[in-house]
Amino acid sequence: MFLVYLGGARMNKRTVSIIHQIMKSKESITITTLAQKYDVSERTIRNDINAINEILSEHKIPKLELKNGGQIAKTDEFLNIISLVSTDDFYTYKLSKQERIIIASALLVQSSNYITLSEIADKLLVSRATVINDLDHIKQYIKKGNLNVLSRPNKGLYVVGKESDKRTFLIRLASPKTELENSNNVLENLMNKHAENKMIIEKILNEQEHIHESFLIDESFKKIKRYLLIMVNRNYDGEYMEVQNNIENSKYDMAQDILKYISQYCHITTTKDEILYLSELLKMARYIKQKSFKKDAFKIQMITRKFIEKISEELEMDLNKDYNFFENLSNHLESVFTTEAPNYSDNLSVRNVIKQNQNVFIAVKKHLNIIRKYVNRDQRN
Repeated sequence: MFLVYLGGARMNKRTVSIIHQIMKSKESITITTLAQKYDVSERTIRNDINAINEILSEHKIPKLELKNGGQIAKTDEFLNIISLVSTDDFYTYKLSKQERIIIASALLVQSSNYITLSEIADKLLVSRATVINDLDHIKQYIKKGNLNVLSRPNKGLYVVGKESDKRTFLIRLASPKTELENSNNVLENLMNKHAENKMIIEKILNEQEHIHESFLIDESFKKIKRYLLIMVNRNYDGEYMEVQNNIENSKYDMAQDILKYISQYCHITTTKDEILYLSELLKMARYIKQKSFKKDAFKIQMITRKFIEKISEELEMDLNKDYNFFENLSNHLESVFTTEAPNYSDNLSVRNVIKQNQNVFIAVKKHLNIIRKYVNRDQRN
């Protein structure tokens, strides 16, 4: 997440920044000075120096030496290390203490199990001592979200509290307005464990906006999308919304349809409490008036889903969970329906494919009436 590669070794952005500091320093620089500058422990800086020395050794450049008082001594050849780093890779970024607190808090809140200080340190690329020094601040930061941190010997740390509060906490951190000023994509990458779901969720949300004729303003759309990404990740980990006391509202049907298809294509199981909570978020969201939209395109999507359901039943093969298949087929049907009925010439390759997949051909032919009813084309086409 914060890594860059020099040669064959792995280095973080702080380590590369330290290289820069050592290069530009006319006088010797100390371990203590660097630890204070980067707000980490001296042990963390020593580990960074060791990583730098691995790179130097690999490229036959004399290593840095630690003198009395923790002074870092370099040779004139140390400047050759700059040739190993491209301009784009030469980072001067370092995590501030506040950023460490925020990211560590996100790691703890999203974890469904105990997490150790060493695991947090590894994620932040700092020493365990640095995390210990930050721990009270991390606990206070999490407490602001109505959550508490439990500490168990030999097990680590675990956050307790309502699931709704955990998700609210994570949504706030995933917002562009978070205090992570220097690394806005850090938390999004951290919480988006399954990158392929992001586009699926966005398309389903857009589709249901049109079907329910409820068009979210841009800010609300992004917030609901972020929530759904977090919800899916939480469900993957076996974490579900607690019992909701609220009743069905005007956005319940929209929430139900959104989660129906997200469950189908992201392979999760939803609950009524998940639907109720999402419906409240949708109810509180802001909308714009939009009267005209492509009704035909969304009708085709509904027909495509029905067609795939019937084919799946016929073949005893579940094709309903493949979003790419659904999208490609609906796009194909939309393009076909916007033109005159094609008159395909006989094709040997097509005939061979049909011959090899007779069961599929028979199933498709049997349920073509679903599509024919939409376009009113006769049996010959």
